[in-house]
Amino acid sequence: MRNQNTKPHAIVTGILCRSAASFTRFLGTRAESLLAALRRVRLQSDQSNLSDLSDLSDKIAAPPPDRVLAFRLTAARYHG
Repeated sequence: MRNQNTKPHAIVTGILCRSAASFTRFLGTRAESLLAALRRVRLQSDQSNLSDLSDLSDKIAAPPPDRVLAFRLTAARYHG
């Protein structure tokens, strides 16, 4: 039996806040990876006077495959 003091909008707000926090952590992780990769490339270019940064995409960490798959499955479920 549901607590009579709990309002439905409070439940929805709680769910949205937890989802937003998870998504923010995910974005933060990606942003940190990107910044770290750019710092490594900058240090490398400073040390070796690297003129060609064509391998930059190799140095940027891709999202973990399980998170990509989870995002695609969620998107397919809602847009399906």
